[in-house]
Amino acid sequence: ALSQNGSYETGRNYVLEFTVSSYVDGTITPSIGGTNGTTRRSGATFTEPIKCGATTLLAFTTATAASLNIDNVTCREA
Repeated sequence: ALSQNGSYETGRNYVLEFTVSSYVDGTITPSIGGTNGTTRRSGATFTEPIKCGATTLLAFTTATAASLNIDNVTCREA
């Protein structure tokens, strides 16, 4: 998993934007505060709302072996 602590607040809504590039294989799932966003299986730029769970952690996790890059990550309060 790729993760970073931030100043996210429990129960608040955020808009996460990120680019999956150099996609070859696998899945990637973003999360804010332990609340998962949509699992992605392709290269593109994605924008999605996520309501922050119980922590201050922004993370990207893989459920399968992945060969991809994550770039241009931005997260702002909705």
